[in-house]
Amino acid sequence: MATETVELHKLKLAELKQECLGIKQDLIHRLQLKTSGRRNFRMREE
Repeated sequence: MATETVELHKLKLAELKQECLGIKQDLIHRLQLKTSGRRNFRMREE
């Protein structure tokens, strides 16, 4: 029983890590899009 509980917790932790990684990658991508858009906007102004 204790082994099953530990395995379940490990599985849940692995799933949470994977989900956080996906969220992190999405945020990085969105930030890159916004910053590249600002660079393009500044270049047009000059």
